[in-house]
Amino acid sequence: MEEKSSHEVLIDRYKNASEEEKKQIEKIVCEAFAPLVSGIAQKCNYYSRNSVLTQEDMVQNGYQGLLKALQTYDPSKNTKFLTYAFCCVQKAILSGIRDVNIGGRSKSYSNGKLQKYRKMKKELTQKLGRNPSVGELAIELGWRINTVLSYERQLYDVISFENEE
Repeated sequence: MEEKSSHEVLIDRYKNASEEEKKQIEKIVCEAFAPLVSGIAQKCNYYSRNSVLTQEDMVQNGYQGLLKALQTYDPSKNTKFLTYAFCCVQKAILSGIRDVNIGGRSKSYSNGKLQKYRKMKKELTQKLGRNPSVGELAIELGWRINTVLSYERQLYDVISFENEE
């Protein structure tokens, strides 16, 4: 029988670990798989060339995918963690790119989300008595900060264009 590496032992131990141990394991796994995350982010950079998503954003999304892989990994499926993590990291990065590339979605979908964004911003402005932060909007809408930023930019671009005439 093949002997497990120290990372495989940690990954197996993760499910039954205390919250404090889970945080430590997450940190070790993130450090160990940092080259994987940054490598996938670099390869996905091609898909984000027309996006507002930066390389750092893609890496951050990749780490979220890695943590999700750690939380949902099932060794009984006879898949290596590295294979599973690769898929989760890539999916998280590509999802982040898709979320901010509003132009790639159907017009009605984008308009519906833009209307939802405008409505929530108006409601929060009235409730708070000031303009809400991007973080506050993201929490209320249940969206990622990158998604809120893309709608903020889209709305700003429309307003700026209208004001030029």
